[in-house]
Amino acid sequence: MERIKIFLTFIIIFLPMFSCQTIKNTKNGEINSYLGYEIGNWKGKLNDNTSIKLSLYKNGNALLYKNNKLLDPFENKKGIVYYVNYNSNPIELAVVFMKNEGTSEMILLYIEFLSKELLRVFTNFDQNQISDIKDVKNIFLLRRY
Repeated sequence: MERIKIFLTFIIIFLPMFSCQTIKNTKNGEINSYLGYEIGNWKGKLNDNTSIKLSLYKNGNALLYKNNKLLDPFENKKGIVYYVNYNSNPIELAVVFMKNEGTSEMILLYIEFLSKELLRVFTNFDQNQISDIKDVKNIFLLRRY
């Protein structure tokens, strides 16, 4: 009976600690507390009133809309995926438009979590890396359920 109590105590107290995983941002050593929060529907507007909607799914698929029109150069809805690089500062989010043959296209977004419900996005809506964030469009996206 005593062994069962010790075993149950171990499971209740220590097992949750061992099962927790954290990912560190290797550039500055900070723990990334927003890991996985990019999943969902995000909406916002550019300064010129262009509406932006970004949908990111658990399976890695993505949809990106500009003025309610799907950005998809190859018209292949199932071939739009995303990748998040938490090791970059700011965080890089690449939306990749897959092509059956040849080169795929990508839109590179830099994201900053202001909260679990608010993203600040920096992008030129192209695949080029940004050398200075001040030179690009700054969009605030709110999570929409």
